[in-house]
Amino acid sequence: MFQWFIAWRYITSRFITLAAFLLVALSVAILIILLGIMEGFQNEMIERIRGTSADLKIVSSRFVGLEDYEAVQKIAGAIPGVRATIPYVETLAMFQLVLPAEFESTSEYLTLQIQDLKREAQVGKLNEYIHNYYSKSPDLPQTAEEILSRDWIEKRLWDRPWGLRQRLSAGKNRPENLGDLKPALIGSEVFPPAYGDLTGLEIEFTTLSPVTNLPRTQRFTIAGYFTSKDMLQDTRTALLQLEDGIPFLDLLNPETGKTAVSGLRIYLQPGVEAAALKEPLLAALAQAGVPFIRVHTWREEKEKILRAVQTEKGLVGLILAVIGVFVALIIFIILTVQVVERTKDIGILLSVGSTPRAILGIYLRIGALICLAGIGLGVLYGVSFCLSLDTIQRWVYILTGKEVFPKDIYYIDRIPVQLTTADLLKTILLAVSTTFIATRQAARRAARKDPVEALRYE
Repeated sequence: MFQWFIAWRYITSRFITLAAFLLVALSVAILIILLGIMEGFQNEMIERIRGTSADLKIVSSRFVGLEDYEAVQKIAGAIPGVRATIPYVETLAMFQLVLPAEFESTSEYLTLQIQDLKREAQVGKLNEYIHNYYSKSPDLPQTAEEILSRDWIEKRLWDRPWGLRQRLSAGKNRPENLGDLKPALIGSEVFPPAYGDLTGLEIEFTTLSPVTNLPRTQRFTIAGYFTSKDMLQDTRTALLQLEDGIPFLDLLNPETGKTAVSGLRIYLQPGVEAAALKEPLLAALAQAGVPFIRVHTWREEKEKILRAVQTEKGLVGLILAVIGVFVALIIFIILTVQVVERTKDIGILLSVGSTPRAILGIYLRIGALICLAGIGLGVLYGVSFCLSLDTIQRWVYILTGKEVFPKDIYYIDRIPVQLTTADLLKTILLAVSTTFIATRQAARRAARKDPVEALRYE
């Protein structure tokens, strides 16, 4: 019992020992905050990297060269674990807003993604992306089915005066060809914010037919927007219905009577790993004699970017190791100074009958108290800081007018933080192990003191 008493007196008698306790607390808090933010950013980054990718893709080796895709759908759909297969076409196109002569309109390029949008909304995240854009306007369409409906395109859309479309059509009736115009969904940042809402305006797409190699031009109406939080998707992508894109691109081969697509987007049942289903899918397609196709998972599709994320995780691990070594070194120095300053006390304890083992126990208890109290305070502060990070960011903006993470640079509307039990245990284990190693070295030095040498000059 006296060992705990002496350890407590040593800790509270000098500020330098309290400094070790504060150092452990600060280090644990920094580690928790760092891991929480990095884990949050990594998960957010992986989600952004995946973007609108399906779990698996069957892709033609030739440009828009997968014919008889209905047969391939049947083969893929028969494999256990497959939830849905959606044919898609992906190609580049030039686009131009159809504006009156007094307005300047320039041509730009984007990626046309043509697929069954209603089915995509059922099994994918398209409805979520539409809701991201319209979330602040609950009276507007929140789903792909609503936006693509003729009721919205021909009536409800025009009953709302807003944006550039309203200024252009002021005093005019609905376009005469409105019933013939097909809907298009546009990425929320394809047009500059200064343009306002362009819903209802006509947009003209020009591209080459991959089947006939002849130029194709057609006007569509901008039915709505989507925000996927993938910059490439939001700034350079337009979505068209498959039933509208097939005649636009002239994808029906007159010689074979079959429609060509780029490939199939495959969504899997929850809990089914894409990598585990890749080989059975390839084997089934090879057995059916489907030529010129490739199958890849979304991770293989984004392999290079994901590798950069893994490198970042390695750097975080290196930072943790450096912090751990630094804490251990500082605690060792502080406790070693304690041993030097307490040489007389150690000599007296040894001379009145204490054993080296008892001296070792005193300093180990000092380290234990510093470690446990520091870890407790550090975990409390670190977790509280992570949970309040968005509030802290808002206060910083209110007081200084500066954003900690500007939205136009980081493309996020909040600071992503994710605390996991594994990260907390990792931090606590690192703090305990480094503190124990540093404490044991200083304690062994104290236990080896010779009482005669310790009291020689006293």
